[in-house]
Amino acid sequence: MSKYILSNEQKDIVAGDEVKWIPVHKSTEYSKFYLFDSNRIVKRNKVSKIKKEIENNDLSEENFIKVDIIDGKLYIHDGQHRFIAWMELEMPVYYIFSKMTKNAIGRFASMQDKWTLEDFLHHYIMENKHHYKVLTGFRKQYPYPITTLIGLLGGSFHSSRLEEFRMGQFKAREDLSFVHEVLSKVTDFKQYNDRVYRHRLFLQVYCDALTNPDFDHDTFVHKISLKPEEFIYCDKMNDYFRMIENIYNHRSRVVLRMF
Repeated sequence: MSKYILSNEQKDIVAGDEVKWIPVHKSTEYSKFYLFDSNRIVKRNKVSKIKKEIENNDLSEENFIKVDIIDGKLYIHDGQHRFIAWMELEMPVYYIFSKMTKNAIGRFASMQDKWTLEDFLHHYIMENKHHYKVLTGFRKQYPYPITTLIGLLGGSFHSSRLEEFRMGQFKAREDLSFVHEVLSKVTDFKQYNDRVYRHRLFLQVYCDALTNPDFDHDTFVHKISLKPEEFIYCDKMNDYFRMIENIYNHRSRVVLRMF
């Protein structure tokens, strides 16, 4: 059993408050813990994230799980992912006994709000993280979803960029002047198709187009004005590449190839 020890400063702050110690138990006997079949399905990626966080900053004792004794066995009501992470790391399991019932597991979990990307952005700005401030500057200037700007500034739209963002490791790897160039030029397409100009896949494709030596933005805008009905929303990147080629090559002596 462990007990939280207060510092002198903490004692001064809580002086006069009623103190109720919750017995926190510690064990490495993993076999005596059981999971409810009716609990949420264990997500391996969540277990991996918890393991990384423990290895980075171990606050296990303060993040105990909740258990109850049923038929002589310890069943985990809350914290099954933490339990699996501790077990795989061969670390002690910290737990308390709870009055929670099995039927309350779902209701309890549903009350816990998951942090949004907006929450993480606010948090890291308050922590004075430079690259998050850069992202905020772009958001004020360009009306794009935060996920789109994370991908553009981070130099990749892979899901790992979002995970880095949540972990406070986001960096604006892309040249900022180039991102400004892309977003300002793409705004020229809003009058032809608002849905396309805001589409993340189109932005990815247009970044490639602007690095193509045979491509000229002003020429493309002019060609769209001649055939606006062909500037359409696409579900796949290759379809956007073909669309740009078809529009750009209309009545053109020099053929543009995007592939």
